[in-house]
Amino acid sequence: MEICRVTRVLLMLGMVSLAACSQGQRATASPATYHVDYTGGSDSAAGTSPATAWKHAPGDPNATGVPGRLRLQPGDTVLLRGRVPYRGAITLRSSGTADAPITYSGTGFGAGLGMIDGSEPIRSVRPCSSAADCGGAGNWQQLHRITFTQPNTRRLVLFGKTNPYWLSQVPHASDPFLAEDTSDYVVTPLSSLAELQAGRLQSPELARAAASGGKLELAFWVVPNFVRRVPVLAVEGDTLRFDPEGIRFYEDRDGRAALSGSFAGMHMQGMFLQLSDGVIIARLRPEDSIDTLAIGAGRFAIEAAGQSHIRITGIHFRNLSGSAGVQGEGRAFSSTGPGATDIELKGNLFGPAFIEESNSGLIRVVQGRNIRFISNRIENISVGTAMSLGGHNVGDLLIEGNVIRRIGRSGIYMLGLEGATVRGNILAEVRGIHGNAITAYLGNRNILIEGNCVVSSDRPITYHGDRTPELVNGITIRNNILVAAPGGQAAINSWGRDTNTVTISGNILAGARHGILLNGSDRNVIVEGNDTSGIAINGTAGPGWRIANNSENLTLARAVSGHFSEDGCSVPESRLDLKVVRTPN
Repeated sequence: MEICRVTRVLLMLGMVSLAACSQGQRATASPATYHVDYTGGSDSAAGTSPATAWKHAPGDPNATGVPGRLRLQPGDTVLLRGRVPYRGAITLRSSGTADAPITYSGTGFGAGLGMIDGSEPIRSVRPCSSAADCGGAGNWQQLHRITFTQPNTRRLVLFGKTNPYWLSQVPHASDPFLAEDTSDYVVTPLSSLAELQAGRLQSPELARAAASGGKLELAFWVVPNFVRRVPVLAVEGDTLRFDPEGIRFYEDRDGRAALSGSFAGMHMQGMFLQLSDGVIIARLRPEDSIDTLAIGAGRFAIEAAGQSHIRITGIHFRNLSGSAGVQGEGRAFSSTGPGATDIELKGNLFGPAFIEESNSGLIRVVQGRNIRFISNRIENISVGTAMSLGGHNVGDLLIEGNVIRRIGRSGIYMLGLEGATVRGNILAEVRGIHGNAITAYLGNRNILIEGNCVVSSDRPITYHGDRTPELVNGITIRNNILVAAPGGQAAINSWGRDTNTVTISGNILAGARHGILLNGSDRNVIVEGNDTSGIAINGTAGPGWRIANNSENLTLARAVSGHFSEDGCSVPESRLDLKVVRTPN
């Protein structure tokens, strides 16, 4: 059914052509509300009521009929049906106005939140009938055989009802969610560097695990501080052979390695390995069945595509997966084209997800200004970064009132922004190889980090400049409560690189070694009125420094005895009467 709402007067005056109608253009400025039901809708329907919902949203390349042709107008709203997984990707094609933004919403149509789901259902699941049926597994009675359509993505991820399944690993990970926590890996001594560079890893432990079978990978900790995964080509005695092309092993220290994908790593529920294309072997969690299991397809969810005045609200972005080296895969929201402005993401739920690409994030802004992230929840992002913000002409960002928890890499990663405010957020359990809760790196300017609560994270805040003496970074960190995880070094960490103009004031800062770790290469550093577990300087204080009126008697043990919740936090043991409250909706 075509949609062309034309007033009688305009028709009489001949001011609207039927050709325009046939292209999906509306001849009236009245805002419209469209309904999308991926399971029960049809692109040949009108879309203007729940009973006539479309299958696809405008902007989805798979949309046909009216949603395939329609260009949304200022004030229009697209409603995704609650609790119905939308298995598609949307590239925005129209802009709203300041007074009439275009809205994509997951509330107002059906019960619960609308979903954009990055996975595809499996085809079958059944208990293994024998060791041979299960690839030769010795514990086949505990395992299930799952078949599926092989997705067009490098990294295979199995999703359950609430979380991803973890690829089996040896040595066993103390927390499989943190698959890139290399503290669990075996040590590869510096003396073996030449062998590694030739594609040979000698490890009796990993060779024994590889002999159990599976589709095997080696995970190496490599330069610059990330994990690189490569297939095992052969096992010869205690030696595992692999292709070393493109791998930069550390040449000044011991390395680390682990084996992924072997039957020896299937030691607990929630583990899986790939037996062959289209076949997975898994130890199921009790809550999972054919109705809850799915395979990550590598799709993105929404791309801004340079549009402006867009509002995205009340949507659950889930089961997103991305592969290393493949930009764009698995992103919930991205803004990569020039001209994107005035975009708001408010009240959305993000996760679970598995984003392997080290330079990406579940939310990725490469270009765009005046983008606001307000009162969202981002949780259970294995390996990947929650928000990666920075690129070309990115600035005037607001990150306020969000809950960001259980993140396997970084929480809020800011790189070269021209203005950003990070205020009233709660971040917890940001762990792993890049466990930085809030990061401000390189050429950032005018960054305000204020009134946030960060707990149980390896490095609550990190910053550094970009060795450009004339650039004034202007980073202000004030009135935050930052409590590092026991394995972390400090609540605030400067990595140096000549950061210019940093003010740290009125914070509660506790870490295992220090409250604040500064770097002597920085300039114009002011540290005043903080309650900390100590201030340390790597090197000698640079020009323009002032450190005054700080207390350095707070301990990590006293700090963690405070009150922490998703509504806010406080540390009664602190000398500062500081209470951080998450910014309300």
